[in-house]
Amino acid sequence: MTLALWLFVARALAFPEEADVLVLEDSSFDQAVEEYPYLLVQLYAPWSGDCQKLAPEYAKAAAALKAQTPALHIAQVDATVNTGLAGRFDTASFPTLKFFQKGQARDYDGGLSAEEIVAWVNDAVQRRVKVVNTAEELKSSIAQLGLAVVFFAKADSEEAHMAEQTTSQTKASNILLVPSLEVAQAYSLVQPSLLLFNHKEDTKVQFTGKWTTTKIAEFIKNSKSALVMTDVQAALEYAIHKRSPVLYVFRNETDIEGLFDMLANVANAENQEIRFCYGALTDEKMSNIVSFFGLYSEDKPLAMLFDMRGTTTRKFKYTERSLSEESLSAFIGKWRRGLLTPFYKSEKDGERQGPVMHITSDNYDQMVSKYSKKGLLIFYFTDWCVRCQDIDLGHVYHDLEGDKVRIGKIDVMKNELPWMDIPVYPAVYWYHKSKNPLIYSGDFKTESIIEWVKETCLKGDATKKEKEGKKTEL
Repeated sequence: MTLALWLFVARALAFPEEADVLVLEDSSFDQAVEEYPYLLVQLYAPWSGDCQKLAPEYAKAAAALKAQTPALHIAQVDATVNTGLAGRFDTASFPTLKFFQKGQARDYDGGLSAEEIVAWVNDAVQRRVKVVNTAEELKSSIAQLGLAVVFFAKADSEEAHMAEQTTSQTKASNILLVPSLEVAQAYSLVQPSLLLFNHKEDTKVQFTGKWTTTKIAEFIKNSKSALVMTDVQAALEYAIHKRSPVLYVFRNETDIEGLFDMLANVANAENQEIRFCYGALTDEKMSNIVSFFGLYSEDKPLAMLFDMRGTTTRKFKYTERSLSEESLSAFIGKWRRGLLTPFYKSEKDGERQGPVMHITSDNYDQMVSKYSKKGLLIFYFTDWCVRCQDIDLGHVYHDLEGDKVRIGKIDVMKNELPWMDIPVYPAVYWYHKSKNPLIYSGDFKTESIIEWVKETCLKGDATKKEKEGKKTEL
């Protein structure tokens, strides 16, 4: 028997089939994954109803894929017998399906009909990587794509295979492979290297992590957002979902020219760890976010660093009167070193509105300190809150006037307090000679609030005084 025939027989013995599905075991699994560059594997339990339901569809898919040119294969493992593989792939439920591409595993997330399995596997093995061989072709491809992920790696190297795996995992259509060492050297790079090029911003970000498809996919996801954006919604979504800082800059329409280049330079100088968003104050969306941040149009230049890292949202207002690369970099430097004070929006000091005092973030502490000596009742409200509108503050004031209770209100959409985390509006706080208020928890009827103040707040204070007096007599 020739060597080739021996190898053929050994392979046939190693991977028996049932209804065109390869049957793998603990002892043959690694060999199969090495033998087949693309392999879908089902870990199943014979007693599982879901596995029994999948079996005929899986067999149909196996026959269809095997009949293709080139043929593709799928396999199965009885996880109740091959417990080593079950533990290795942390099989918690059945069936569990894994797809292996050049030895790298990822979860199967397709449907469970034969047609859906075939379509998913064919899509997974489809080559999406474009091979680029010259510097001119690379430059042209980056310009055409706008945002390009470029693998500088030898053909058939492990890193080149990772480029293919990354396209399957991310379904990205902007991945390029540059096998030429000369082209890499033209960019002052060695092989392997991985860079993300942003044509519009004329920037590039180099991957410095461990070369795994998971780490590379994460790098691509985190780096694909533009460094400098003009779309307010995109910038907000980036800040919220990535919990990453975004510096907003707002200018008059006549002052926009040259701002993109300035911000891109600062972004690159900051190792691209901060995104920027800019626009004209005449733009409605920009104007809305200026109001949301609590800025006033006369404060120029308008800039706010929006930082959602950690568990709290913080804003830092740019206070310099001019805007330059140097001043922005200095501002960011102070922020990094913790030298900036968070900004909380506040209305301008308002006039007393009839019997009810207008409280803002700026005067809050002063109002509490001054008026809580005899009793201060504060209402936290919003314009859109129907229950807030139903409370008659004038009635509350006149009913409690004889008790010398002062009434105040604060619009929480226009004012922020460092400690503010009020889940329901309106909220009603009672302050009396203490920084720790009593908080109302009843219904939001005017009479109920008045009764709470008289029966709980004022009577509670009177009872406390009476007890203190008796102690003095003793």
